[in-house]
Amino acid sequence: MRKIKKIVDLSWEFTAETPIYPGDPEPSVTVATTLENEGYNLSTLVMGTQTGTHVDAPYHFSNSGETIDNMELDFFLGEAVVVRVTDKKADEAITLEDIEPYKEEICEGKIVLFNTNWYKTRGTDEFFHHPYVNGDVAKYLVDNGVRFIGIDTINTDQTGGTEFPVHDLFSEKRLMIGENWAFFDQIDFERPYVIALPMKLIGCDGSPVRAIAVQWRKNNGCEKIWSYARRLLAIIPSIFICALGVALLVWPEWGCDPLTTFEIGLSNVFHVQFGTVALVFEGIMFFVFFFVRRDLVHLGTLAWCFLIGPFENFWLDVLAPMLPTAPEMSVGLKIACILIGSIIIILTLAYYIPIGLGYQTSDIFAFMAADLVKKSYGIGLIISYAILFVIGVALGSSWGIGTLIAVVAYGPIIDRLMGIIEPFSFAVAGMKKENKKGK
Repeated sequence: MRKIKKIVDLSWEFTAETPIYPGDPEPSVTVATTLENEGYNLSTLVMGTQTGTHVDAPYHFSNSGETIDNMELDFFLGEAVVVRVTDKKADEAITLEDIEPYKEEICEGKIVLFNTNWYKTRGTDEFFHHPYVNGDVAKYLVDNGVRFIGIDTINTDQTGGTEFPVHDLFSEKRLMIGENWAFFDQIDFERPYVIALPMKLIGCDGSPVRAIAVQWRKNNGCEKIWSYARRLLAIIPSIFICALGVALLVWPEWGCDPLTTFEIGLSNVFHVQFGTVALVFEGIMFFVFFFVRRDLVHLGTLAWCFLIGPFENFWLDVLAPMLPTAPEMSVGLKIACILIGSIIIILTLAYYIPIGLGYQTSDIFAFMAADLVKKSYGIGLIISYAILFVIGVALGSSWGIGTLIAVVAYGPIIDRLMGIIEPFSFAVAGMKKENKKGK
């Protein structure tokens, strides 16, 4: 859970002296009941929907526009960009040149706040001769996915003018405007998170808001350690289960996945137990990839390198008293082992890859191949598997239908399954979409 480090109030207090747009209803605060007379205190408020710090709904400038109660609440909160234009003079437009330094930050979903410091002129005639946003700036913001703008003046357009290009455009595009805000100059931190929830006023053109800017406290070391630990703990069971799939593929001697085919070839050449070869090879590749493709290497890579071999040896020992040897197995049993093993491998890979805490050797090969040909992970896996298969056979490893299934089918199926399984992977790993790292 994120914790708040700082809050900046961006709202004016509401009083009878709250400045209003010329012609709007005069605000008032009067006593309705008192504790002494009625047993409780109660006040009567009179205000317009555009009184004080407020937001405009599209209905404000269009009879066919959405009213404030029909606007989704996610319009009213999000990360903001503060555009500082404090050098602007009375009745001067904010132009595209003024927002040029902020264009890299202005993107889809951002709230844009125009800091003019004009709120400091409150109580003077100058207050109503404020800087304003011109139509070109409004169009640029809309074209770049901005859904909400706020300004520390009483009007986004020029007060006293005859045209309202910003209001018209934002109304047409079903977007939001915040006006008569204040204290943008007190936002002294990066990436402020703005919250400005309106009242649920049925059929109205806008609403007063209590607008704030929040600075989130960064995760401390313990939280980061726990986050990594939880993701790692989510990966380790998949390694254990995947090793069972590999063991089932190996047992019938009818071919297995290409990485295993390659490692079996190494096992034959060096006359060392398969699991041991896998452990050594994965360990060597970990250090190679650490320097060659550091972006694909993390704690999960280390776990795969040093756990997959022992886990495979474990499952081979478990299967030994349960299954007949390869020469004694029926065709049906061999096919069953290959299909079940393949399903296990496909599901475990589709589960662990979205967690993004580093990848095993064959998947790193797949991502590298995918980057080279500018295709998906699945296509990259086909390419990397084909290369490993050829080398494994050249080293004397056997192959069969299981190998061919892996080369042709694993990649495309995993590509499709990852999108389906990803929410489950994230839930187990305690992740949100924005937490994903790596490829």
